[in-house]
Amino acid sequence: MVWGRPRRGGGGRGQDTDARPPLSLSDAATAADRVFLETAVDTPAALLSCLDRAEREGLFKERAEGDNGPPPVKLILIDSVAPLFRDAATHDAAGYGTRADALFACAAALKAVAAAHSVVVLAVNQVTDVMDSSPPPCHTAGLRLRSSGREVAPALGLAWASCVGTRLFLSRGIGARARRRVLQVVFAPHLPPSHVVATVRVQGLVGGEPPGEEEEKGGEARA
Repeated sequence: MVWGRPRRGGGGRGQDTDARPPLSLSDAATAADRVFLETAVDTPAALLSCLDRAEREGLFKERAEGDNGPPPVKLILIDSVAPLFRDAATHDAAGYGTRADALFACAAALKAVAAAHSVVVLAVNQVTDVMDSSPPPCHTAGLRLRSSGREVAPALGLAWASCVGTRLFLSRGIGARARRRVLQVVFAPHLPPSHVVATVRVQGLVGGEPPGEEEEKGGEARA
């Protein structure tokens, strides 16, 4: 689990992020200086314990004027959420019920932290291959999602999708376009259907198509 700690004075609303130059190699070397990393979060119980400990230690608490301590955590990044529930016993109906209860408890705890402390929660999900030509699942908003040349569907199914307020899909190109990434809005109550394209470079993700390529409307996903 990663807790992002933004730098003081940066990233304010109204700032033109598109005008920022790509991250230099020297900046990249210190980019994680304000990141708190938890590596032992491998079960739903561990995630709930981690959130409870962060609350008790005041990691989300705003600092008083003149306090030189570290700024409060404003981003929680979970990479990824699927393994937390993959090993849960699901060999019968009771097992599925237990996993669903744990899933809903974790989602509720994350939402409570986000609402109480104005924290952004980004939970990275995984995908599974779609092996047949059946209609797209309802939690993909009717879209056939494709990445690396394969049709895929989000892991954890409708149960997790119903807990998430905004669903984004990041796809990867193949072959000569393997550096191409497309981030698409699958579902969001406040955003229209849209997408952005980026290219993986030495500095990281850079907006726009790889040199010499034209953008494909809709990215890798299609209805």
